[in-house]
Amino acid sequence: MKTRSGRSTTSLPRNTLSLAIAAAFGLSTPLAAHAVEADWRLKATLAGVADGGRDLGLQDAKDTREGYIDTTPWLHLQFSPDWAAFLRIRGYAPTGSLLQSGQDDNNQSASKQAFVGLDEAWFEYGGLTSYPGEALRIGRQRLRNDDAEFFDEDIDAVRWIFDTTLLDADLGVARQSDTYRTDDVELPANQDHRTYSFGSLAWDWAARQQIGFRVVHADDDNHLQAVGDTVETGRRLSKGQQTWINAHVDNHPYDWQQLQSVSYWLSASYLTGSRDRLEVTPTVDPVSGETSELASAQVHDDLKAWAGDAGLRVRLGGPVQAGVAYAYSEGDGNGEQQYEQTGLQSNYSRFTGTRTQIYRYNDALRPELGNLQAATAFLSADAGAWDASLIYNKLRRPDADAPIVSDSLRVSPTVASHDLGQGVDLVLTRYFDITGAGTATAYTPDDSGDSSIRLRGSWFKPGDAYGNDAKNEYRVVLEFTAWY
Repeated sequence: MKTRSGRSTTSLPRNTLSLAIAAAFGLSTPLAAHAVEADWRLKATLAGVADGGRDLGLQDAKDTREGYIDTTPWLHLQFSPDWAAFLRIRGYAPTGSLLQSGQDDNNQSASKQAFVGLDEAWFEYGGLTSYPGEALRIGRQRLRNDDAEFFDEDIDAVRWIFDTTLLDADLGVARQSDTYRTDDVELPANQDHRTYSFGSLAWDWAARQQIGFRVVHADDDNHLQAVGDTVETGRRLSKGQQTWINAHVDNHPYDWQQLQSVSYWLSASYLTGSRDRLEVTPTVDPVSGETSELASAQVHDDLKAWAGDAGLRVRLGGPVQAGVAYAYSEGDGNGEQQYEQTGLQSNYSRFTGTRTQIYRYNDALRPELGNLQAATAFLSADAGAWDASLIYNKLRRPDADAPIVSDSLRVSPTVASHDLGQGVDLVLTRYFDITGAGTATAYTPDDSGDSSIRLRGSWFKPGDAYGNDAKNEYRVVLEFTAWY
């Protein structure tokens, strides 16, 4: 199992933060020849986090008992009917090292550093066509799709957006240039030196019945170390040209405001392309006793792997819903049929039918698609002022000898077994309104804009793949969020 501990060794200068702000607003300011419409909000979160050390009791990791404050002010400026700009900044201060939600940290590993960061800074022009909801957006922006299995991240991008009642489409190019944070964290290794090209098209062919297609291409321009070299810490061990082709049909199951009696989704993805990767061998210096890794071989893979996800949710009466879901992604110990996600995903979505976004495959484990098989059953309730979700996951790996990727655990499966384990998640939320912040706007679609108190509890019982000595893992988060 691979973790998110890898780090890139290159970074842009810190003045890129100010340059990004200048790009988003300096170019737009001259357009303000008449009154500018300004809209601003402030989101503040105070949270406590507890977990079991994320090592299944197999290492010496201590349990986590930490907290953090997270503030996010944003400003939207409408210069004219066609021109607009948006700025979102983040200030974060933890009491110690803790792992945040995958939505909030751009897939970074646990950190104890406070920082100020730039989440978004973009401008857009909406006059290319006469259609409402069409715009060309340039700058650091949030890319997100409803199931968050391809995109849910802030990234530098140029994107054309077409969002109408019956037709949604986008086309763009994106690249992670920097984390735009004042701490020392670098880009995750799997996002460094990678350019994404993407496009999607979704059409409502009947009332609330959608069919859609998505293509994402990732082009890596990093350099692999030579065979025989000592592998540098955090250095990327693969380089590829990869393309994801996705088709999906659904009836908008992630829209928590819909009241339809039955919701469903069906999605299939195919990964093709090529990938060069280094195999490493641990070595021990006979003099110092220090352990290092040597690049022992370079392997070329011609990729051909697929993944699928299907779900059905039924409204039982009143606010109560029940559902089942199943996800499958290929695995291959030789690499060629090993599916992987784009690296920009979060896997947090509203699949239970409430406004709360929840990790799809158990939050205590946080596995990614790739040699993963997940059978899910859940109950949920959305009563307006509160919502609740109870989720059960049975997790397996199709290839007992191939790795999985976890964004939470520090340890890997040690036994050639298909059984990864099982998990239970419970999420309870009480909503209230402090200042009438209301619902989210069109430029913050992934947030409901409601003040709340939320309890997230996740429990993972490891299966045979982790050996007989593995202990249960848990994660509990209590969040108080206020919008102003």
